Amino acid sequence: MSIPRKRYTAEFKQEAIVLWQASEKSAAEIENDLGITPGLLYQWHKADKKKAVAQANGTAAEAAEIKRLKKELALVQQERDILKKAVGIFSRPNE
Repeated sequence: MSIPRKRYTAEFKQEAIVLWQASEKSAAEIENDLGITPGLLYQWHKADKKKAVAQANGTAAEAAEIKRLKKELALVQQERDILKKAVGIFSRPNE
């Protein structure tokens, strides 16, 4: 029979990382105090960094997409205005 794995909430993980960074204790001491498996703080910290980088990359990509779409919208609006003027010119009765 195996021992069930402990699951930690995201809040617990975040608080443990903050505690580790705020204190002058080593990761091993914090892990021992909290009763968690050695090495987990490093894993959680690494995963947190990856998540932050992924969010930053996503934000930059979204900003670039918004900029591209704004340019495209301006071009389409300009084309629409030109077509409206052309329809107005060709719709006038001959004088």
